[in-house]
Amino acid sequence: MNNNPQIRKYQRRERKLRASYRKRMVIVFILALILGVLLGWIANDRLGSADDPVSTPTATDLVTATPAPTWFDETTEEPTQEPTEEPTTEPTAEPTVKATAEPTVEATAEPTSEPTAEPTVEATAEPTSEPTSTPEPAVQTGDRESPVPMGEAYSFTMELLEDGTPRKSLADADYFSVPVTITLSRHIDNAYYIDTYASTYMLKGNEAGCELVVTLGSCEGLNEVIMQNAIEVVLQNDLGEVQAGYQFTNAEISGQTDSLIATGTTATIYKRYNYGEIDDLCYLTVSYYQNGEKHTVYFSLESPEPEATPEPESEVEADASANTSASADESY
Repeated sequence: MNNNPQIRKYQRRERKLRASYRKRMVIVFILALILGVLLGWIANDRLGSADDPVSTPTATDLVTATPAPTWFDETTEEPTQEPTEEPTTEPTAEPTVKATAEPTVEATAEPTSEPTAEPTVEATAEPTSEPTSTPEPAVQTGDRESPVPMGEAYSFTMELLEDGTPRKSLADADYFSVPVTITLSRHIDNAYYIDTYASTYMLKGNEAGCELVVTLGSCEGLNEVIMQNAIEVVLQNDLGEVQAGYQFTNAEISGQTDSLIATGTTATIYKRYNYGEIDDLCYLTVSYYQNGEKHTVYFSLESPEPEATPEPESEVEADASANTSASADESY
């Protein structure tokens, strides 16, 4: 409890104001309630007299006293009721109300006309000639059982972060989707390096490599890519042994590493490795990331065999085959 007299004075004053406010609200509520009842009674009385203008008050209506409207004195705020006339107890005869005949509504005759028959639509005969089907190209799966042949392109979309590294987690929301097309154009064997560069460079005799053609699609916000950081390229054999090799270069020998490739352009890069460390290398694999998952594409290191072209027949063989076919026709 606060002993400050000034504060106690304000508290008493506040309690008096609250009590006065509650009292006024109760009075206003009572007045509003009485006013609403009076307005409802007046409206009901007027509606009843308007709906039944012929009827006169019955005995029961006369016996029952109806309260008169209450008038209020503005000074005293207490309702004062004016004296009303005493109801007469003599019952009056009930008025006879003639019931008016209800109008008879004749039902209109239903139309007898039957609906017209729906027009018959003859279906046109479908063409019997079947369209000639064109053979669909084989889908390149790029797995171990169906590797991408050398010289053929394989397209995919890799996701890179702002620093050019793969997006390995879905939690990385800021990334770039870069369309890529890769073609393994050549497998450069050890004999090629010896024959081509032995007289110019001091070779160790274990040089070999692969030539890849890379096309980067346009990517808004990303102008260039270091392929060494974006994808992983290794060589494998059927046993799954891996030859990692060296970094990408922009030349067969003595090229620059970490070379940039602009988006929307095509470039040739080389992957060198030590020849003879792993036997029977037959795959070059390209690994990239999409939706946080690693995907690997297999390319075949075997050069495609050239298609055999038929040799032209000599004149003697052509004459002999013509005579044989003519004699066969005469026998029939």
